[in-house]
Amino acid sequence: MKLDSYQKKVVKKDLPLGTALRVVANAGAGKSTTMLHKANYLATVGGEKISSIVMVSFSRKSREDLESKWKKTFGSNPPQIATLHSFGLQLLRKYLKVNVTLIKPYEQQRLLKTILQENCVTPQNLKAELFKLINIISFYKSKNIDRDKILKIPYPKELKVEMDKATLKRVIFSYLDYLDKEYLF
Repeated sequence: MKLDSYQKKVVKKDLPLGTALRVVANAGAGKSTTMLHKANYLATVGGEKISSIVMVSFSRKSREDLESKWKKTFGSNPPQIATLHSFGLQLLRKYLKVNVTLIKPYEQQRLLKTILQENCVTPQNLKAELFKLINIISFYKSKNIDRDKILKIPYPKELKVEMDKATLKRVIFSYLDYLDKEYLF
């Protein structure tokens, strides 16, 4: 992988310890490649231990791509490459001594499917309904809306589900009750 002049500038930029460098570029412009080369530069030229370097990506797929590119370009012994969520979880466990688990997407769907069955809800398109439910719940959680205000504040219309408001509230509360006991998400 050959770096252009802008990428080389980022890779060789010296920064004080603890300082972040933001790289903004279009999709496919080479941000991941630049990040890989920066980590390698820090380890080979900057004297950093490879084990002290953490690269954070947004998704599992991008994390896997970074690991693959690292191995192809630099061989073995990559730095830690984590998703944003898994890295945050590591920090919670290490510094707050909190033992939490992130719920995986397939676990979310399985749990909601069980709750729907318990509430005698059989939507025509189960997959679409599960997707809408997860997004409705995420909508309320992302806005830190208290339980007593759920459904009083309207969620996006495109997420309309095939059940009445009372059933939807029971489904959401059952889901949240289970997560409160078992997970952090």
